[in-house]
Amino acid sequence: MNYIYIVCDGKEIIINSNDTAEAFQDFILKARYSDICFINGISDSGNRRIMINPKKVSLIMDVTQEVKRTTKSIRPIKVKSESNVPEKFIAEFTKIISENLEKALREVSKS
Repeated sequence: MNYIYIVCDGKEIIINSNDTAEAFQDFILKARYSDICFINGISDSGNRRIMINPKKVSLIMDVTQEVKRTTKSIRPIKVKSESNVPEKFIAEFTKIISENLEKALREVSKS
């Protein structure tokens, strides 16, 4: 599995694909006569199709090693399921919002 970094019209795209950067480069060069081409990529949710303009592609680069290096150093973060916000603060904040909303509605109805 390769991670291919493509810059097209100033937009950066990273595609997870079985193809190499050279295969993408050949495909883009052959599609230069067209204004639109589709690139198939693989994501966690399944396959995805990305539409690009091959005339505006300025960079194609394989970043597989960089992605593998950074994902090894990432540690999962444990998230508490309960809220850390005190109930007293939530009740007071809700009261303030309600008062301001009522005030705004009164002013609108006067107009």
